[in-house]
Amino acid sequence: MGPPTRPRAPTDRALTYAYFAELDTTGHMRGWQSEAWRAELAQVDLLVRTLRAALPPDAALVVIADHGMIDVPPAGRLDADEWPALWEGVALLGGEGRARHVYAQPGAEADVLAAWTDVLGPDTLVVSRDQAIADGWFGPKVDDRVRPRIGDVVTAPGAGVAVIATEAEPLESSLVGLHGGMVPDEQLVPLLVSSGAG
Repeated sequence: MGPPTRPRAPTDRALTYAYFAELDTTGHMRGWQSEAWRAELAQVDLLVRTLRAALPPDAALVVIADHGMIDVPPAGRLDADEWPALWEGVALLGGEGRARHVYAQPGAEADVLAAWTDVLGPDTLVVSRDQAIADGWFGPKVDDRVRPRIGDVVTAPGAGVAVIATEAEPLESSLVGLHGGMVPDEQLVPLLVSSGAG
């Protein structure tokens, strides 16, 4: 048993966090342009209005999305399981359709980078781990202990493109709405701040 903890000093400030998961789930399953997604957005809107009306005047309500999303049509999906060249020299395929991390077998990094660049073509950024880090894909500084978690090859498809793997990831491969890429619809999110209606 550890040492006793001191009670916290009383304060008149508090932070409460809530996450509405249904909007994201519906976007993935049905697409963000679907009627079902719009219905969930209406629920979020109702929830925000109800919370705002219940808050005291000195409270603030902050509403933000954790990421954006795009719908990827079937024509934009490249199934890695149908391209043997994408598996040559590959030990593991990670990430998700809009942000693949490809882990190469030792010594095969350059060949894997070349194969993925050739197959995915100009609509997808395909770079080495070192290039992705140098270009700031993972922020201004990447700790040495984190570097091995990043794929030897990293991809960022353009709008409307995804690299799926129907055998290994049947559920994810069936999703309509995806995120993880570098297009504005995935990276730019709304931020709304309101005081309580009190």
